[in-house]
Amino acid sequence: MECLTFRDNGNGLSRDLMHQMLSFGFSKKKAVRGKLPIGMYGNGFKSGSMRLGKDAIVLSKSTNDLCVGMLSQTYLEKIGAKHIAVPIISFNRQEADEYILLSLSNESTLCS
Repeated sequence: MECLTFRDNGNGLSRDLMHQMLSFGFSKKKAVRGKLPIGMYGNGFKSGSMRLGKDAIVLSKSTNDLCVGMLSQTYLEKIGAKHIAVPIISFNRQEADEYILLSLSNESTLCS
C-alpha cells in the first residue's frame, strides 16, 4: 500500500479547530482587496484528499490537545453508511505529559 505523508512544524489543531477543519464547507477565509483566497469554500482538503486516495488520517498535537481525525471512504463503504461521518478522537493534557481522553465523536455537524 502506498501512503503520502505531509508534516509541518506548526502550532497544531485543538479539538475545536480539528472539528472545523474536517467539517464540510467551513472556512474563516475572506476576500482581501476584492481577491478571493484559495480555500475560501472549505472543501479543498476534504475533496482533494479523497481524490488522491480513499482514506486520510489527520494527526495533530497542539499545546494542550492531541487529536486524530479520519476521512475514510473504506470505513464508510464497509459499514454501509448512508451519510458521511468523520470520527474525531481527542485527548487533553491535564498535567505534564499526562493526557486524558477528552472526546470520541462522530458528530452529525460533520456529516453531509
